[in-house]
Amino acid sequence: MANDKNKPATEMPDGFQLPAELASEVAGFEQEQLNFPPYWNPEVGMQFVAMPLTVDDRDRDFVRVVLQAMHPIHCFQGDKENQEDVLVGKDEFFTMSVYAALPLDRYIGYKVHVKVTGKRDVGRPNEMFTWALAVHPDDKKTLNAERRVKAEQAMARYRESRRIEAERQAAQFPPKDKDKEKAAARRGGRGAPAEDQGL
Repeated sequence: MANDKNKPATEMPDGFQLPAELASEVAGFEQEQLNFPPYWNPEVGMQFVAMPLTVDDRDRDFVRVVLQAMHPIHCFQGDKENQEDVLVGKDEFFTMSVYAALPLDRYIGYKVHVKVTGKRDVGRPNEMFTWALAVHPDDKKTLNAERRVKAEQAMARYRESRRIEAERQAAQFPPKDKDKEKAAARRGGRGAPAEDQGL
């Protein structure tokens, strides 16, 4: 990078030192968790309280839920052959696999109490975990309200799509004269207009 012509080269920042006033300010900063969060492995009887934050699906073959721990949680780092035990602290992040029977993506931003209640045979090489999930009563009310709104929106979209489809069908297949007469009769008319009846 070119030198500032208004300053001698000896006064240019070297990139290794901070200004004195900033150095004293950041001295009390706390380190953040930057590495890929540790992962949690379920076993029957295990439980935790955490807040789902996002679903990391950047790698479609390795989709994970990212959670914030509400208490220290025993997790792991490394591959299966080189697992290392890690204690994730309160408010730190950890990940877990996505399980069809545990839809954590519906609880993003809510504190959840998760329990592994058992396993059941589903006709696959590996048994499927069964789960229990609980939320605070206030959050339950909010979630139910959100679900009602989403259901109403879904029904409105469905009704609108049916209306559009009916209009498209009507434009593509207009009713014949006989159909028009039957429709008029059903509405209480006399059928075809008077001029068409020779009156």
